[in-house]
Amino acid sequence: MEIYIRKNITSEIRQGSAFLMLDGIITKTINNPKITLGRNSPKTMKMIKELGDTVAHDRTYLTKPNDIDENKLAIRRLIQELLNFAGISPSN
Repeated sequence: MEIYIRKNITSEIRQGSAFLMLDGIITKTINNPKITLGRNSPKTMKMIKELGDTVAHDRTYLTKPNDIDENKLAIRRLIQELLNFAGISPSN
């Protein structure tokens, strides 16, 4: 959302006065010509969303460190890219 605030285009991720749900924001971001993501970023965004949905909505699934560890590099790359687009300097 910070990217949309920085670019002054929050109307693109709103429905009325409310912001879209995460899935809608991901879809809009992936397809937005004003935001040129790296080749693997859309896939990583969808993976994070799927993992989060599973964690939040599957009563029998317990997330283990390995579920995240195997994706750390892709997640870190995506976060760095999104922070850069938003004009936010990450702390070490």
